[in-house]
Amino acid sequence: GLPKMTFLRKLIWKIASKKLYKITCPTKATFENLKKYDFLEKKLFLLRDPVLNIDEINKKKKDKNDLPKKVNKFIEDENFFLLIGRFTKQKNFIFFLESAIDIIKESRDLKFLIIGDGEDKENFLKIVKEHKLTKNIFVHEYTKNVHYLMRICKAFILTSLWEDPGFVIIESAYNNCTIISSNCPNGPEEIISNDGGYLFESNSKKNFMQVFNLFVNDTPLNKLNKKIKVKKRIREFSCFNHYLKLKEILE
Repeated sequence: GLPKMTFLRKLIWKIASKKLYKITCPTKATFENLKKYDFLEKKLFLLRDPVLNIDEINKKKKDKNDLPKKVNKFIEDENFFLLIGRFTKQKNFIFFLESAIDIIKESRDLKFLIIGDGEDKENFLKIVKEHKLTKNIFVHEYTKNVHYLMRICKAFILTSLWEDPGFVIIESAYNNCTIISSNCPNGPEEIISNDGGYLFESNSKKNFMQVFNLFVNDTPLNKLNKKIKVKKRIREFSCFNHYLKLKEILE
């Protein structure tokens, strides 16, 4: 990911750079950021992460047997939005919850499934109970198969403050899932761009709600076109393409 180049880190990197052969960056933004340091520039290469194990995903995406009964009951009508990640500052789930409270007031039948665990989970669930949203928001700590959930949900939502590049976005795109994401650094914006999903200003509740409503009211054809465009874009993240690029860099 993108390092914060403090004075001390810059000094260490400059000394160490003489013994570095190649440096690979997972996103264009990280590549461009590091390129401005002349002692790194000639050693930098863009190398997309090998996120997509296509054989494994294809086996799992139609199989719901790994899901607990409570999760299956919550999603039985397939009318839910999906979020995945640890309950940490990075994933910004409290921000999502503050927005979801207002969204659910306008449409009481909306449901959100969150797969994850972490230090902010207890506080998150406390707020859910206080606002009597347990029928609308369900949290499950872990499942072996998120691919099935990605395939059947209405959309995947990412509210992160930073990613590099954002593995769940790539996996969602492969599973033909519409993506609503913050434009946080680095990755979501260059994967989704302005035509592969729905980007909102990071940590902006007002803009998130505007973009969410844009998705809800958008036409099926426009949603389909976005899925097609982002799916073409994520080909770079397959294990095979990673192998070809790494081989090219090393040669």
